[in-house]
Amino acid sequence: MNSTFFTPFARILDLIHTALLWEVIWFYMVKGFGDRSKLRLPHFSISASCMVTALIMFITHLFYVYRIFRLSKKYWLSALILFLASVSIAMSFIAASLMLLHHNFIVFYSKFAWIISTAFALACATEGLKTFSMFVLLRKSRQRSETGRLNNVIDLLILYTFQMGFLAECFVIVTLICWIVLPNKLIFTGIGFVIAKFYANSLLATLNVRYHLRDAQNDIYEWPTKMISTPKGDNVSGVGQETPLDSHPRPVEINVHCKVESDDKEDTSSSSHT
Repeated sequence: MNSTFFTPFARILDLIHTALLWEVIWFYMVKGFGDRSKLRLPHFSISASCMVTALIMFITHLFYVYRIFRLSKKYWLSALILFLASVSIAMSFIAASLMLLHHNFIVFYSKFAWIISTAFALACATEGLKTFSMFVLLRKSRQRSETGRLNNVIDLLILYTFQMGFLAECFVIVTLICWIVLPNKLIFTGIGFVIAKFYANSLLATLNVRYHLRDAQNDIYEWPTKMISTPKGDNVSGVGQETPLDSHPRPVEINVHCKVESDDKEDTSSSSHT
């Protein structure tokens, strides 16, 4: 499972979400300009955007679940995060579907507020557990590493993971607070639009950073391929070291100066060039 699986889905869902946002703006701010009665009507674009947002979040969580499993080799940890993410997306789809069946926001919120609250709470738990797990696993990888430059790469991954996880957790918590405090103001819906964009861009940025760090790591561990060896096959320069061998020998010039002193104090100098 590599970036070729996640990247197309993230881009397609992000484009669909952008188109749905245009429809929301057109319906409420252009077509329904000045008509407050339409503000109570849940347009299909809002329900569809909620579903797309849930899918984007689920794909992002799925990517990190795969990374956590590769680092920890623990099925229970990956399964727990995947279970929380799956229940959260299921609650989001149920809430979006019920929103279409009820043609009034107030009626919908009064009957099914617990579904939205559960979806937001599970999203907070999933994001917090995912960020904490990645942070701990990367710290353990750094402690096992014995290369200074590799530690720098791991430090960058830790910093990036913490920043992205912290920002995502803040967005979800603020959305949950706005939903609990101001359920009839639809502020949480606007923040939800931002969450979808944040998750999509953070996933694509994470994939780009991985390629950049992978190239940097390959440059660090790039060694010569030729070496001088003894008849027994051991390296001349020591175990684990390689000595580059020049495949194009250069001509050698030797200058010899001779000085001969005879008995009659006469010096004869000759120079030969080979």
